[in-house]
This record gives sequence, structure tokens and C-alpha cells, in this order.
Amino acid sequence: MKLFCIPFAGGSAVMYDRWQKLIQCEIGFDQNQLEIVPLELPGRGKKMRIPPLDDLDSCVEHLYESIKGYLQEPYAIFGHSMGSLLAFELCRYLRKMGDQSPVHVFFSGRKAPQHANQDKIYHDLPEQEFLQEVYKYGGTTKQAFENKELLQLFLPILRADFKMIETYDYLDKREKLDCDISVLSGDCDYGTSMDNLKSWQEITRGTCKFRTFSGSHFFINEVTEDVVGYIYASLKEPLKM
Repeated sequence: MKLFCIPFAGGSAVMYDRWQKLIQCEIGFDQNQLEIVPLELPGRGKKMRIPPLDDLDSCVEHLYESIKGYLQEPYAIFGHSMGSLLAFELCRYLRKMGDQSPVHVFFSGRKAPQHANQDKIYHDLPEQEFLQEVYKYGGTTKQAFENKELLQLFLPILRADFKMIETYDYLDKREKLDCDISVLSGDCDYGTSMDNLKSWQEITRGTCKFRTFSGSHFFINEVTEDVVGYIYASLKEPLKM
């Protein structure tokens, strides 16, 4: 089974490189049971030469093109923060295209799409104001923001990602997923609340489980072993297929 992994805003697929080794530790020496497949987004990593996308629908179509050749076998999807929103809309796009649903989707570090409306818009702020808001989310060192060469590469990606999130409109609210889902969160992530996390259970006909980890918004980088262990435990039954 493949686990397609989508990064957070400003992030790259490289963040998931360590997961395969951790999965192998969890399942022993059978490396064929569960394969981690990081999905790179335009503008970063191996797709650095492709301009970043600032429209969620276009990004979903790009992700679909990356995975459409691997959907004949059972698969699962993981997304963190912005990646959760992309994972949700990717699942809906998969249904539209007539593909089989994932056996499980992991929505991590993100409130449910019903709560996606933004109180504040950051993506078009002047540079310093925008960077101050990004810094509040954590996950990026102050030194990174002070590196002008790095900022030249990083800033357009961040603005595009924030625009993608801030202009998202949750349509077709009656349409539900058919798969089981897990909602992962950090106990010190102040961007989510139990109310806006619980609403994830409304978007699927399958089961919905909640798991809170110790950590901030970027708990997946802080307690990675625990997160990977939970994912594998959740996929044990589907892996028997």
C-alpha cells in the first residue's frame, strides 16, 4: 500500500523522507507493506523550476496527475495543515474522476473545511508584515527569515500557499467522503480547537478518529515517531488486504 503525503504551507516533500525508515522499524523487514510516497508541490524541491501555484483547484489537479497511475491498488493519504485541505479536495477530485477512494485519510494540524473562512488575509501584506505573521506559526527559524538569498526563494512559495488557503471556498457541503479518516492535532496548537477539529467527522460516511499529540502546530516534526506509529497502527487492517 502507498501512503501519499502532502506537505504544509512553505514545506517540501523532503519532510517525509525520514518516515519510510520509521515505518520499516514499525513493521519489521517487509519493506513492501507500506510505502511512503511524498508528493512534491510546484516551486520547491524537485519541482523548483515550476512556478508555485496559488489556486487550490489547480494544485489538486497537479497532485492528481502525480498519483493517478498508482490508484489501482489500495492507498491512503496524509496531509498536514495546508496539506490537509489539499488532501480533502484531492479526495473529492478522485471521486469526480471515477477513481477508487483511499482506504484511510489522515488530516493533520488543520481545522475542518467548514471553518476555512479567514478572519484575516496575510498573503498580500507588505514583506515584513507578512513574514512576521508567518513567523508566529513556528516551524521556521529567525535565521531563515534573515537570509536574503533564502527569502528570495522562500517568499513567493509562502505567498502562493497562503493565498491558496485564504481564497479557498468550501463548496458542495453535502458531498461526503466514503473512507475512514483520522484527525491529528497538537495539544499546544493554538490555531485549532476541539470544535473546529470535531467538524471533520461531518465530511465522511466512514469512521472518524481523533488523536492528540504533545506539541505545537508542527507536532509532526516534534514527535515524529509517535505520529508514524499511529499511522501504521491505523492501517494494519487495510494492509492485510
